[in-house]
Amino acid sequence: MTTAAAENEEARPAQARPELRVLFCIARARMAPADTATLAGLLQADLDWNYLLQAAARHGVWPLLLHHLEPLPADCIPATVRETLREAVRGYSVHAQKHVGILHQLLEAFRASGLDLIPYKGPVLGARLFGDFALRQFSDLDLLVRREEAQAASACLQAQGFQPSLAAPPGWAAWYERARHEYSFHHPALDCYVELHWGAWPRSVAMPVDIHSFWECRETVLLDGKPVPSLQMAELLFLLSLHGTKHQWVRLAWLADIAELIRSTPGLDWTRVQALAAVSRSTRFLQIGLWLAQHLMAAPVPSAVLAQGSEDPQVERLARAMAVNLCGGSLSAPGETEHLRFLLRALPRLRDRLRFAWGVAVDPCHDDWACCPLPPACVGLYAAIRPARLGWVALRRRLAQRTS
Repeated sequence: MTTAAAENEEARPAQARPELRVLFCIARARMAPADTATLAGLLQADLDWNYLLQAAARHGVWPLLLHHLEPLPADCIPATVRETLREAVRGYSVHAQKHVGILHQLLEAFRASGLDLIPYKGPVLGARLFGDFALRQFSDLDLLVRREEAQAASACLQAQGFQPSLAAPPGWAAWYERARHEYSFHHPALDCYVELHWGAWPRSVAMPVDIHSFWECRETVLLDGKPVPSLQMAELLFLLSLHGTKHQWVRLAWLADIAELIRSTPGLDWTRVQALAAVSRSTRFLQIGLWLAQHLMAAPVPSAVLAQGSEDPQVERLARAMAVNLCGGSLSAPGETEHLRFLLRALPRLRDRLRFAWGVAVDPCHDDWACCPLPPACVGLYAAIRPARLGWVALRRRLAQRTS
């Protein structure tokens, strides 16, 4: 759906199909009496349970769904649905417990190597916001690392058996470090993915987030009985809002995170949150997340903070389009082209949009390296090579479709 069409469309959970309204009710640590009453009424309807389970998986809320449905009387939920949920969550709980153990081992390995990393999202976020790391569904481990320690942390991970998910050609490490701001790794034997982040965006998105100050005010939290470093809530809300908006808030779980963070932190330092966004020129991205949290999840965002977003007409326009998608019921994510168009609309300045478009055209990926390996000094030549390669791929796909 286009942004213009979304402006004229109601974007409220109350207008969504009943299965999605169930998910909006349960996407929280604790349900208010009004949520409980709404849920009870929805469970009396003729629900499409197969769709509800698919949507819960799509939005990353399986554990929360079982958590809130399990205490209800047996006749509220079909027995087969209850057992499907139990089985899925049992498997996920094993996954979560395994990843918590791996995280503790990695933090010890980093400390032994003199490295200081901060885990965020994943099980740490589940423990802090939902009281149980297994209640927040996650697939990998995300860690913040200072840029100057990124290569050392990468070497430490590889010494632990992790392999780079994207192997850059020799000589490209320094460019990749400057341009991408993250490394991704996979451990085949453990089936565990780890991402190292030293920035919130690729270089082509001109919103520089300096994470170095995050180490000065970090906190310590208990994860499965052991202390681990964590971000303060202001920094956490800022990064989660940027991440969700960057990915168009396609998962309800991401919205539940920031809504739960706001609800559970009455003394949240909103001045710090706004300052982080202002310095990185990402106020619009923050405000989109806050608009959605307030309108769809009833998060108690201060009116003065929301007022800042109302000064930018693009905030509500873009947020409403995402709200319509969340409430519309589609189980598919936006395509790459739609995602790029969204980012172009969301970037605040013309120069930012031009820089982003140039980065998409120039910055190579693994397929570009494989097609035409060039030294880092010739990175600008990919502005011609990438469109030609992508055009050739599209032509081959179309010819294959005609043949078949």
